[in-house]
Amino acid sequence: MADWSTAIFNSQPFTLLANNINNFSLHPDLLEHLIYLFQPFELIARSYAQFIAVEARVVVMLGQLTQLQLANLPYAWQDQDFQPIGQAMDRLLRKVGVR
Repeated sequence: MADWSTAIFNSQPFTLLANNINNFSLHPDLLEHLIYLFQPFELIARSYAQFIAVEARVVVMLGQLTQLQLANLPYAWQDQDFQPIGQAMDRLLRKVGVR
């Protein structure tokens, strides 16, 4: 899990949020939503969903992933940014015996 955490914390969306979380010009509702997006359970869920979409290579899932990557909010990681996260997820799943 440490590999996954490190990959997440080093990702561009996470560092961008961490560096700008004290930006008081954000609307309170937007700030609350951004904080939610970076809760551990939400990071695990979104990174696992992206991992499945990438690994399965299902056209519909990849299309949905592309839409999320184009969103203004960090709902999904860009392909290059996700690579170390996906590799860490793969190692984690292998370690617990589900891959």
